Amino acid sequence: MSIPKNKKILIMSGFPGSGKSTLAKKISKELGFKYLSTDIIRQEIFNSSRFDSKGHDFVVKIGHRVYEELYDRAISFAQQGKKVIIDGTHLYTEKREKSLKKITEKFSLDEVAFIVAKTDPKVIKKRMSQYREKDNENESLFEAWQRVFKDFENDHLNGLISWPDDSLGIAIVDSEEVYAQLDERN
Repeated sequence: MSIPKNKKILIMSGFPGSGKSTLAKKISKELGFKYLSTDIIRQEIFNSSRFDSKGHDFVVKIGHRVYEELYDRAISFAQQGKKVIIDGTHLYTEKREKSLKKITEKFSLDEVAFIVAKTDPKVIKKRMSQYREKDNENESLFEAWQRVFKDFENDHLNGLISWPDDSLGIAIVDSEEVYAQLDERN
């Protein structure tokens, strides 16, 4: 499938560190999509980072509000005629389905696509291991990523996480295909 540039709303999906943000920002810059991110909204509303040291329970607790605001903004921009790319994990099945329902009340399934970054966890770990400098919390970005990734793995084992698939009725595009096509354009 080609780059879904004819869609109004693109939704990134993948584990932390999988390259979602990098690709979403590239799409925003090169194809003119408005960039919206759970990280930015989490920081704005809760002064919380993507790997908050307050722990998994806190991040899950505020997650509903973060995604609600994210989707409200995305819908508003799309209704103004702007194309939007939404950067977040979108792996929690129940949360993703609720968010999609909100979008599909305003837009048809044909106007939305997922870009899925199924980056191998070993590749993510190698990429994230570069970030070993300690921050104010005395935890490196790599250590924070390891902590958060372990929570994602546990949630996956407990059936809380799944990949977006064709059953949603929304186009699913592999992130590697998008990267390749963007690189061909340049």
